[in-house]
Amino acid sequence: MRAKHLPPLKKASYIVLYIIDHLMRALRKLYVHLSVRKCGENLRVFGRLSMSGHHNIIIGDRCAFNEGVMLVAPRAEIIMGDDVVLSPHVLVTTDSLKHDTKTLPFPHISKPITIKDGAWVGAGATILQGVTIGKDAVVAAGAVVREDVPAGSLVAGVPAKVKRMRAED
Repeated sequence: MRAKHLPPLKKASYIVLYIIDHLMRALRKLYVHLSVRKCGENLRVFGRLSMSGHHNIIIGDRCAFNEGVMLVAPRAEIIMGDDVVLSPHVLVTTDSLKHDTKTLPFPHISKPITIKDGAWVGAGATILQGVTIGKDAVVAAGAVVREDVPAGSLVAGVPAKVKRMRAED
């Protein structure tokens, strides 16, 4: 059975949308390259990206950011190694409030975050201040990471706990 061909107008609209999509990807990539302190080669940005504290963000080579990623680093650094993948709607924040005081407004707490080479952070995960995610570690979708993640481990839950070590390839 032969597939039906698209009408010329519909085909043209698909081509225009394809061009617009690729142009937007290129503009997002340029925005990141021009605004962060350091950005490696072959960055891939798929969808909206929100950043604050651009001067405190360092991105390695071949990293990928998916739709809705938020990088919040107004007072401390976010350092990402090579081949880091942030899935949709990941929040990485170096800031919090010290809420156990009676002083209002609550004072800020800021600590740097390091995400090492090959780490993968699943959709909707939150990485809190002062955390280091080890080399080749995986953070499951929806996890809230408030302590360091060992290299090669898989963490999940709220708060995130080590579930297992990843198999050697």
